[in-house]
Amino acid sequence: MSTPPAASRVEAQPALSQQVIMFADIVGSTSLYEKIGDEPARELTARCMARMGEVVHARHGRVTAELGDEIMCFFQDPAEAAAAACELHARIAEAFPGDATTPPLKLRIGMHYGSVVGEKDDLMSETAKIAHWAARNAKSEQTLATVPVIDALPRIYRAVSRYVDDETWNFVSFEHVALYEIIWDVEAITAASVEKIKPEDRRC
Repeated sequence: MSTPPAASRVEAQPALSQQVIMFADIVGSTSLYEKIGDEPARELTARCMARMGEVVHARHGRVTAELGDEIMCFFQDPAEAAAAACELHARIAEAFPGDATTPPLKLRIGMHYGSVVGEKDDLMSETAKIAHWAARNAKSEQTLATVPVIDALPRIYRAVSRYVDDETWNFVSFEHVALYEIIWDVEAITAASVEKIKPEDRRC
Protein backbone atom coordinates (compact mmCIF):
# COMPACT_ATOMS: atom_id res chain seq x y z
CA MET A 1 0.00 0.00 0.00
CA SER A 2 1.39 3.40 -0.95
CA THR A 3 1.97 6.05 1.68
CA PRO A 4 -0.39 9.03 1.39
CA PRO A 5 1.26 12.34 0.54
CA ALA A 6 2.44 14.19 3.65
CA ALA A 7 0.06 17.07 3.02
CA SER A 8 -2.97 14.80 3.31
CA ARG A 9 -1.89 13.66 6.78
CA VAL A 10 -1.72 17.19 8.21
CA GLU A 11 -4.54 17.76 10.68
CA ALA A 12 -6.82 20.72 10.00
CA GLN A 13 -6.13 23.64 12.29
CA PRO A 14 -9.01 25.01 14.39
CA ALA A 15 -10.68 27.98 12.74
CA LEU A 16 -10.03 31.34 14.35
CA SER A 17 -12.86 33.82 14.79
CA GLN A 18 -13.08 37.30 16.27
CA GLN A 19 -15.33 37.52 19.30
CA VAL A 20 -15.82 39.68 22.35
CA ILE A 21 -15.06 38.00 25.65
CA MET A 22 -16.71 39.66 28.63
CA PHE A 23 -16.29 39.11 32.34
CA ALA A 24 -18.97 40.48 34.69
CA ASP A 25 -18.27 40.36 38.41
CA ILE A 26 -20.48 41.03 41.44
CA VAL A 27 -18.74 43.72 43.49
CA GLY A 28 -18.16 43.09 47.18
CA SER A 29 -19.54 39.56 47.29
CA THR A 30 -17.12 38.56 50.06
CA SER A 31 -18.40 41.26 52.40
CA LEU A 32 -21.95 40.26 51.44
CA TYR A 33 -21.41 36.85 53.06
CA GLU A 34 -20.11 38.56 56.18
CA LYS A 35 -23.08 40.93 56.40
CA ILE A 36 -26.04 38.62 55.76
CA GLY A 37 -24.66 35.10 56.31
CA ASP A 38 -23.61 32.26 54.03
CA GLU A 39 -26.98 30.82 53.02
CA PRO A 40 -28.77 34.12 52.25
CA ALA A 41 -25.68 35.35 50.41
CA ARG A 42 -25.48 32.18 48.29
CA GLU A 43 -29.16 32.45 47.41
CA LEU A 44 -28.87 36.14 46.53
CA THR A 45 -25.74 35.57 44.45
CA ALA A 46 -27.38 32.68 42.58
CA ARG A 47 -30.39 34.84 41.71
CA CYS A 48 -28.12 37.64 40.54
CA MET A 49 -26.07 35.27 38.37
CA ALA A 50 -29.27 33.87 36.84
CA ARG A 51 -30.47 37.39 36.00
CA MET A 52 -27.08 38.17 34.46
CA GLY A 53 -27.36 35.08 32.27
CA GLU A 54 -30.82 36.12 31.08
CA VAL A 55 -29.49 39.51 29.95
CA VAL A 56 -26.54 37.94 28.14
CA HIS A 57 -28.73 35.40 26.32
CA ALA A 58 -31.24 38.09 25.33
CA ARG A 59 -28.34 39.92 23.65
CA HIS A 60 -27.29 36.81 21.72
CA GLY A 61 -24.32 36.09 23.93
CA ARG A 62 -23.45 32.86 25.67
CA VAL A 63 -22.34 32.33 29.23
CA THR A 64 -19.50 29.83 29.11
CA ALA A 65 -18.36 29.77 32.73
CA GLU A 66 -19.43 30.80 36.21
CA LEU A 67 -16.40 31.57 38.35
CA GLY A 68 -17.70 32.07 41.87
CA ASP A 69 -19.48 35.43 41.64
CA GLU A 70 -18.37 36.12 38.07
CA ILE A 71 -19.53 35.08 34.62
CA MET A 72 -17.50 34.67 31.43
CA CYS A 73 -19.40 35.42 28.22
CA PHE A 74 -18.79 35.33 24.46
CA PHE A 75 -20.40 37.62 21.85
CA GLN A 76 -20.08 37.48 18.09
CA ASP A 77 -21.25 41.11 17.75
CA PRO A 78 -19.37 43.85 19.70
CA ALA A 79 -22.50 46.04 19.65
CA GLU A 80 -24.49 43.31 21.40
CA ALA A 81 -21.70 42.98 23.97
CA ALA A 82 -21.80 46.72 24.70
CA ALA A 83 -25.59 46.67 24.92
CA ALA A 84 -25.46 43.68 27.27
CA ALA A 85 -22.96 45.45 29.53
CA CYS A 86 -25.18 48.52 29.79
CA GLU A 87 -28.26 46.40 30.46
CA LEU A 88 -26.45 44.29 33.05
CA HIS A 89 -25.63 47.35 35.14
CA ALA A 90 -29.17 48.70 34.83
CA ARG A 91 -31.03 45.42 35.39
CA ILE A 92 -28.96 44.34 38.40
CA ALA A 93 -29.29 47.76 40.02
CA GLU A 94 -33.05 47.59 39.47
CA ALA A 95 -33.51 44.00 40.63
CA PHE A 96 -31.22 44.12 43.67
CA PRO A 97 -31.45 47.64 45.17
CA GLY A 98 -30.78 46.44 48.71
CA ASP A 99 -32.64 47.23 51.89
CA ALA A 100 -32.04 47.83 55.58
CA THR A 101 -30.21 44.51 55.99
CA THR A 102 -28.88 43.75 52.50
CA PRO A 103 -26.55 45.99 50.49
CA PRO A 104 -27.36 46.70 46.83
CA LEU A 105 -25.69 44.50 44.24
CA LYS A 106 -23.44 46.16 41.68
CA LEU A 107 -21.24 44.87 38.88
CA ARG A 108 -17.91 45.60 37.31
CA ILE A 109 -17.38 44.51 33.71
CA GLY A 110 -14.42 44.13 31.36
CA MET A 111 -14.26 43.08 27.72
CA HIS A 112 -11.80 42.53 24.90
CA TYR A 113 -12.31 41.74 21.19
CA GLY A 114 -9.88 39.25 19.73
CA SER A 115 -9.16 35.83 18.33
CA VAL A 116 -11.06 32.83 19.66
CA VAL A 117 -10.34 29.28 18.55
CA GLY A 118 -13.66 27.86 17.32
CA GLU A 119 -16.03 27.28 20.22
CA LYS A 120 -13.26 26.64 22.71
CA ASP A 121 -13.84 28.52 25.94
CA ASP A 122 -10.20 28.90 26.89
CA LEU A 123 -9.61 30.90 30.06
CA MET A 124 -5.90 30.91 29.27
CA SER A 125 -6.18 32.50 25.82
CA GLU A 126 -4.78 35.99 25.45
CA THR A 127 -8.22 37.37 24.55
CA ALA A 128 -9.70 35.96 27.76
CA LYS A 129 -6.76 37.11 29.87
CA ILE A 130 -7.01 40.69 28.63
CA ALA A 131 -10.80 40.74 29.13
CA HIS A 132 -10.41 39.43 32.68
CA TRP A 133 -7.67 41.96 33.38
CA ALA A 134 -9.97 44.76 32.15
CA ALA A 135 -12.70 43.57 34.53
CA ARG A 136 -10.23 43.56 37.42
CA ASN A 137 -9.41 47.20 36.66
CA ALA A 138 -13.06 48.29 36.51
CA LYS A 139 -14.70 50.06 39.42
CA SER A 140 -18.16 49.39 40.77
CA GLU A 141 -20.83 50.01 38.09
CA GLN A 142 -18.16 50.51 35.43
CA THR A 143 -17.52 48.79 32.09
CA LEU A 144 -13.98 48.89 30.71
CA ALA A 145 -13.25 47.90 27.14
CA THR A 146 -10.10 47.72 25.06
CA VAL A 147 -9.47 49.65 21.84
CA PRO A 148 -10.43 46.71 19.55
CA VAL A 149 -13.87 46.69 21.19
CA ILE A 150 -14.31 50.46 20.91
CA ASP A 151 -13.17 50.52 17.27
CA ALA A 152 -15.72 47.82 16.37
CA LEU A 153 -18.70 49.58 18.00
CA PRO A 154 -21.39 51.66 16.28
CA ARG A 155 -21.04 55.42 16.64
CA ILE A 156 -23.70 55.61 19.38
CA TYR A 157 -21.49 53.61 21.73
CA ARG A 158 -18.25 55.27 20.68
CA ALA A 159 -19.88 58.62 21.43
CA VAL A 160 -20.44 57.63 25.07
CA SER A 161 -17.03 56.04 25.58
CA ARG A 162 -14.16 57.85 27.23
CA TYR A 163 -10.47 57.16 27.54
CA VAL A 164 -9.50 55.99 31.03
CA ASP A 165 -5.85 54.98 31.02
CA ASP A 166 -3.06 53.10 29.35
CA GLU A 167 -2.13 50.26 31.68
CA THR A 168 0.44 47.49 31.76
CA TRP A 169 -1.53 44.28 31.47
CA ASN A 170 1.39 41.87 31.07
CA PHE A 171 4.19 42.34 33.59
CA VAL A 172 6.40 39.84 31.78
CA SER A 173 6.47 41.66 28.44
CA PHE A 174 5.34 45.01 29.94
CA GLU A 175 2.79 45.24 27.16
CA HIS A 176 0.39 48.15 27.56
CA VAL A 177 -3.31 48.18 26.69
CA ALA A 178 -5.48 51.30 26.54
CA LEU A 179 -8.79 51.10 28.39
CA TYR A 180 -12.01 52.98 27.66
CA GLU A 181 -15.13 53.24 29.76
CA ILE A 182 -18.47 52.59 28.07
CA ILE A 183 -20.79 54.87 30.02
CA TRP A 184 -24.22 53.43 30.62
CA ASP A 185 -26.24 55.87 32.73
CA VAL A 186 -27.60 59.29 31.75
CA GLU A 187 -26.02 61.22 34.63
CA ALA A 188 -22.61 59.78 33.91
CA ILE A 189 -22.97 60.58 30.20
CA THR A 190 -23.73 64.22 31.10
CA ALA A 191 -20.70 64.37 33.36
CA ALA A 192 -18.47 62.74 30.76
CA SER A 193 -19.43 65.30 28.13
CA VAL A 194 -17.57 68.02 30.02
CA GLU A 195 -14.54 65.95 31.00
CA LYS A 196 -11.28 66.18 29.14
CA ILE A 197 -10.76 63.18 26.87
CA LYS A 198 -7.32 62.43 25.49
CA PRO A 199 -7.52 64.15 22.04
CA GLU A 200 -5.46 61.67 20.06
CA ASP A 201 -7.55 58.81 21.45
CA ARG A 202 -11.00 60.27 20.76
CA ARG A 203 -13.06 57.54 19.10
CA CYS A 204 -16.11 59.45 17.93
